[in-house]
Amino acid sequence: SLTNGWLVYTPVMALALLGIWRLPGEWRWPILLFLPIHVYISYAWWCWMYINGFGSRPMVDTYALLAIPLAAWINSMSRKWLLWMVLGVFSTINILQTFQTRWGHYWSERGSWAFYREMLIRPGGSAQAIAAFESKEPQPVFIPENQKLLARIMADSGSIEVGTKRAVSGRDEFSHTLTLQNDTSGLMPGQWLRISVEAYLPDTSRTSGLDHLAKIVADFSPREGKTLKYRSINIATQIGNPDHILWKTNGKGVWGTASFFVKVPPGFDPSCRLTVYIWNPHRQDIFISALRVEHVF
Repeated sequence: SLTNGWLVYTPVMALALLGIWRLPGEWRWPILLFLPIHVYISYAWWCWMYINGFGSRPMVDTYALLAIPLAAWINSMSRKWLLWMVLGVFSTINILQTFQTRWGHYWSERGSWAFYREMLIRPGGSAQAIAAFESKEPQPVFIPENQKLLARIMADSGSIEVGTKRAVSGRDEFSHTLTLQNDTSGLMPGQWLRISVEAYLPDTSRTSGLDHLAKIVADFSPREGKTLKYRSINIATQIGNPDHILWKTNGKGVWGTASFFVKVPPGFDPSCRLTVYIWNPHRQDIFISALRVEHVF
């Protein structure tokens, strides 16, 4: 699993498992007896991902034992160039992600394939990585340069002066709703959209954690029936955050833009609609200047 999974974040241990079959019987069977029991006891707990930490913490206790079959696998390899290539790739991934976790760019407890891939493509952290982490939507490898505005909301009536721009408070639980009916917008499955919001975070916008932040939501759904795709990101984590720290939540009295890319899902036909809105369940202090939906290509 990408949620604190063992072999995903410590892939070199897969070689240790292969090496068990290279051991003589008197060495092999004690390991084969111990390992399933340890795995069952460790992961039978309801919180099997063991929350904070990088990778699967309970498996660290087995490494002294698994070093034996790992050594057996290394010793049995005749193609040393392949051996060092595999070890090099696996070790590099593990060390890279360890440092990314230390720097606040990676969080394996809430991992996903989209986020894992993004951090390999842009290892130094980026707004795209934060968007992939929060939305679980793969971001495009190459950012599209062409764009077509499909819909927007601009602050006008009822707005106030905030810094250098006019804005409307976003403290209501739901606000700034845009609805695109697909029979008029002509969106096709597989097309990229960019959802963005211009927002201001005053010093009073501090919250107690990521789950309490105001979000921008994209909801693809038919006029009646089950949602086809739902994606959201936090607004505050992309504003005033030049180091791209995942759990940055404090306002700094600055304007900024939070955005993410999302693909139109399969089954999004002319009878469907896209709804984009601000969701602020914990009433974070925030001011919105503009909300946009763009087709990018």
